[in-house]
Amino acid sequence: MLLILGVEMRKLSLFLAALLFSACVAAQTAPSATLSWTAVTTYTDGTTIPATCPVTYNVYQGLSASSLTKVATGVTALTNTINTGLSDGTTYFWAITASACSVEGGQSNVGSKSIAAGTPGTVVLTVK
Repeated sequence: MLLILGVEMRKLSLFLAALLFSACVAAQTAPSATLSWTAVTTYTDGTTIPATCPVTYNVYQGLSASSLTKVATGVTALTNTINTGLSDGTTYFWAITASACSVEGGQSNVGSKSIAAGTPGTVVLTVK
């Protein structure tokens, strides 16, 4: 009888471990948006930016195209992923600026993304 009980207990432990593993796989990450743009190689007047002038990018974000605030500076890549501070059921707007030799240019065209309502965040599993 004890041996059978021991076997049954092991089966229960494996079942709970499998249940917890399934919950971890089902959990989803917070909403995110990946922005990408092309490299800036010339000034507004068309002259080439010298190689001695490193180009970095700034990311602006807002809840409307007319209310953008700087959320990232000194970005050297041509992409940036925003994965914090985004909420379900909200539309966000972004623009990029380039800086060469510490002089910031004008904003790019504005892009936007709507985060679908009900996007799951963390799944909580309660075993009773």
